[in-house]
Amino acid sequence: MNGKQAVKNILAILLGKRFDALGLKRIQEASVISFDVFDTLVVRDCSSPAVVFDIVERCYNASHPSAKVMGFRDARKAAERKARGIVPSGEPSIFEIYALLDERFSKAAPDLLSFELDTELRICRTNPEAKALYDALLAMGKRIAIASDMYLGSDEVGKILAKCGYAGYERLYVSSDAGITKRNGHLFQRMAKDMNVACKDILHVGDHVLSDYLVPKRLGLRSFLYRQGLKQQGLFASRYGYKGDSLANDVLGAVIANRIDAYSEDVRDWMGYAVLGPLLYGYITWLREMWTDEGRPGILFLSREGAILMQAWNHLFGEGGPARYANVSRLALCRAMAGRAKSYDQLFDIFSCLTRGCKTLGDYFDLLGADPGSVPFKRFGLARESPFPSSDKEAVYHLVKQHCNEFFSVQHDLLVDYLQIRTRFEDASNSTKNLIICDIGWSGTMQVLLQQALPSKKTIGAYLAVSDFQNDEARTLRRHELDRRGYWCDVDRWDSDGRVFRFTQSAIETLFLNSEGSTVSYTRTADGVAPVKEEGGCLGEAEQSAARLHAAALAFIDDCRSANLQSLIGAPGCETVLLPYINTVVRPTSKALEFYSRVTFVNGIKEVGFLPLRGLPYYLTHPREAIRELELNNSKVLWLKGLLKLPLPYFQFLCFLTSKVDLKSEYAKSIEPDSERDR
Repeated sequence: MNGKQAVKNILAILLGKRFDALGLKRIQEASVISFDVFDTLVVRDCSSPAVVFDIVERCYNASHPSAKVMGFRDARKAAERKARGIVPSGEPSIFEIYALLDERFSKAAPDLLSFELDTELRICRTNPEAKALYDALLAMGKRIAIASDMYLGSDEVGKILAKCGYAGYERLYVSSDAGITKRNGHLFQRMAKDMNVACKDILHVGDHVLSDYLVPKRLGLRSFLYRQGLKQQGLFASRYGYKGDSLANDVLGAVIANRIDAYSEDVRDWMGYAVLGPLLYGYITWLREMWTDEGRPGILFLSREGAILMQAWNHLFGEGGPARYANVSRLALCRAMAGRAKSYDQLFDIFSCLTRGCKTLGDYFDLLGADPGSVPFKRFGLARESPFPSSDKEAVYHLVKQHCNEFFSVQHDLLVDYLQIRTRFEDASNSTKNLIICDIGWSGTMQVLLQQALPSKKTIGAYLAVSDFQNDEARTLRRHELDRRGYWCDVDRWDSDGRVFRFTQSAIETLFLNSEGSTVSYTRTADGVAPVKEEGGCLGEAEQSAARLHAAALAFIDDCRSANLQSLIGAPGCETVLLPYINTVVRPTSKALEFYSRVTFVNGIKEVGFLPLRGLPYYLTHPREAIRELELNNSKVLWLKGLLKLPLPYFQFLCFLTSKVDLKSEYAKSIEPDSERDR
């Protein structure tokens, strides 16, 4: 940015106002209201006109894979500068610009021009604030003119205005057609003459300091410098080494910035549109590509995170087809498959992903599905309040086999029947062999249990990320043998790239959770097999939070679909769509703290909050309670930021402790194989 442009930007900030500052008196005193077009009546879903040139190059190359062009943006800007120096008015038409395009683009020029005209039409959208004022002025009977210093012609600008819903204006002036500009004032003088009014009777509204404010004011017009609300800053900023695709970052950032006002009153709406929406959009487009590459097999979306995933799929690609929703949970699957355990260690391994909240044997049997009050602990030399994990493994194992095996067996048969119904895909060409399992992550526990329950299927796990948690060959659940694929990272990259989820795992899971109770078991009904869901759970405000969050996220999906963004920028890469999450949650902002203060997370069988229960002074005198809370918390960066309130590098600090110091939680130590603990 040169010094002159910097001064203009500063003046725009100092002098510019929102439309609500315009005032009825100023409007009533004017006979004609004149509007600028770009960044006033309409906005682009990109940060600047030059980004359009990047989109044009990408679209051209996608349609001409054997004759790609490079450096179009710079060449297009150079041709425009050259044309401005030649055309007397200083505002050339787009055709005059393309006539001066570097000769290496001569063959591609006609197609590039066509792509640019198409892109401008598609990427422009209504500025809601301006449209509300415009419609109100028409209702008042005000005469309206529109004026733009622009290389597009009147026909192209008129199409953009029509697409954005603007009609009823008397005159449209475009400098490239008129041969005069707002910048030199001649266009305003012609407007006054054509509309038979004095300059002082025209109120011009626009966003450019010189052309829309200072020049008309010098000519005696009333002028109002419009400034849009501040854009969302930093959502797509590079962070922790992740950069994303610069073009996709720019376009998706503008999509959010141009629409976020409608989602800013409630933090749940904001988080849904700005954070969850991009994640869903990226994951579902990746899933679609995988599904196509695999021959279009059946897709099973797993509850509860899978509900919003399936909704996003339907919003992007339409309902129907080989996609089903299954009420399965880690807990229900573990209970159904636990009867296969041949030892305490195997049983422990099956449930290990859920035992973080278990402190006593009573807690453990509650997790297994038994009423702790009915378990004969004393008969086996145990007690309900005995610590868990127990040192008397054999006694615990035999107690489980005696007291729980019938329940496990019944649950296994019910699960198999339920899955047989849910995985009948008459409309999937490859459904009899392959089955894509859709869940947000992490280690594949649910997939391996589903694979055991559906031995005739080959399951393919489609996750946000695949962790290396319990991935060794010594495990009963042989996760390493699964076909697990991660949108963000596969298992071999978890140690480096999985860090962004490692310290906010429950936070990201909460974004995807719906408000239905978690499936805990199955029962037979007159209609077949039905899931049994936990009582209570997400009710009241939590239920409303999930609904609002997901509605806003789906609105983002709909906006991307209606703009057909994928045809403009391609499928967004995982780094791009994850940046808003990284910049809001992994590097916790006030928005994140406000949102997560309103929700809780069930960690195994314990419901825990994301933020500290008390303040820093209390924990300084009760350090054990601080350690216990932090131990139970799966989103430690949020807990630490909520405690200290300071903009400290919490994420980097936790990465250092785990990678350099090899610090592990008590829970992580408790589920290590004996070979790991003995090192």
